[in-house]
Amino acid sequence: MGGNLDHTIAKLRVAVRRALADAVQTASHHSVVVGLSGGADSLALTAATVFEAAKLELQVYCAVVDHALQSDSATVAATAAATATRMGAVAQVLPVNVRHTGEGLESAARTQRYQALADFCDAVGSALLLTGHTEDDQAEQVLLALARGSGVQAIAGIPPRRTLVSSGGNEITVLRPLLRITRAETEAACRAAGLAWWDDPHNREERFLRAKVRHHVLPVLREHLGEAVSVNLARTAQLAHADAAALQELTERSFAAAAQLRRDSAGQVSGVVFAVPDVQQQPEAIRNRMIRRAAAALGCYYTMQQTAAVAALITSWNGQKPLDLPGSRVSRLRGELIFEKTGTINSQ
Repeated sequence: MGGNLDHTIAKLRVAVRRALADAVQTASHHSVVVGLSGGADSLALTAATVFEAAKLELQVYCAVVDHALQSDSATVAATAAATATRMGAVAQVLPVNVRHTGEGLESAARTQRYQALADFCDAVGSALLLTGHTEDDQAEQVLLALARGSGVQAIAGIPPRRTLVSSGGNEITVLRPLLRITRAETEAACRAAGLAWWDDPHNREERFLRAKVRHHVLPVLREHLGEAVSVNLARTAQLAHADAAALQELTERSFAAAAQLRRDSAGQVSGVVFAVPDVQQQPEAIRNRMIRRAAAALGCYYTMQQTAAVAALITSWNGQKPLDLPGSRVSRLRGELIFEKTGTINSQ
């Protein structure tokens, strides 16, 4: 590289610097964990994090999750961990046996990966996790959400910040510093730093919908609509994220004002009751969110169709029978909308 710092390396460092500075201002952190796969995105993130964390006296750990879904996965994981160690991080491989839970291989692997990462954070005493999602990942996520006819929360895509809960019950803050960095830039940064990355063959397997979007849909959009497509989709996610946050805040206020919580002998929420007019007067967007918020209070999740069925008890009442939904029953009785916790709860 000579005496000049490669501009892509500099750009990544600035992104990580801002994320870490924000994190340490709002909470006390002594260490940070990077989720490392061995791909260009997470390797570039690791290099930038090691450099920037040193200024803040933060210990850097790297967690390499091995899903054992490919014959050479153990070698790939060990290589990634060794690379992180050479960069100055403390690296560990986390073997995960992906259990099929009916949600599909990709989704099951993602769920179990994040649980392993959260538990690793707990084990090393860190409450801060960085992942290498890029602007390209964001564009793919937004396209998938649009294709599924999703609402604003899904169109908001990958959140720049979220919270995980470890098996020990501790909250882990997840940050995505690279959401305004492209995949081409992470690869360029790795080349400039002399880092060899791993290309996950699953990213090209067309049985996975995301691979189809990445290799077929986005290239066609770029060809016909211009190279700025990914940037524009990521901007859409950013705008939708702000809108979703505002709607959620309004929902929480409305829920707190209108909901009566019923609790069992152990103090757990066993029911939620609304006076029908309190929900009926709300705009549809808030009303539907209040319904899903009531479900969440019972530990349940309602699909769009299930939410619409509950909403019909409010807006199209003609004496319908109670709705038996996974984990709950919803009924309208004497001017009240009653959510009751029942048997097995569906997982999402």
